[in-house]
Amino acid sequence: MARRPETEDFQKIFDLMEEGNSLRQACLKLGIDRRQASVRIKEDEAIRHQYAQAREALGDLDAENVLTTARACIAGQIPPDRARVAIDAFKWAAGQRAPKQWGTQRTELSGSLTVNALEEANKLAEAIKAAADDI
Repeated sequence: MARRPETEDFQKIFDLMEEGNSLRQACLKLGIDRRQASVRIKEDEAIRHQYAQAREALGDLDAENVLTTARACIAGQIPPDRARVAIDAFKWAAGQRAPKQWGTQRTELSGSLTVNALEEANKLAEAIKAAADDI
């Protein structure tokens, strides 16, 4: 049975995460209950901050794996179709783990736009008439 995490366990968990393990994998390796660790992460601001840093490190590792896989493909060590699948998976994971650095950027625009449809239709009609006169 997994044990309850102690404060000193979290540094070990985060070290394992920075080496490429998920929170679940790290807890499993240390014999710690993942659910209780998750609760502590949510409740403790300092631990939550360390967890965020460990996730960013995981994202960086995934981004590094993208380049490693691409280089292996270029060197002929991995077939392109397999490399593409692996690269897509690493890119997705990096974006999930470190969205500020590796996530898909979205820009939201707000405001209003007023278009006078009659005026635009008249301009179009004039352009069509001018083009017809040139024929």
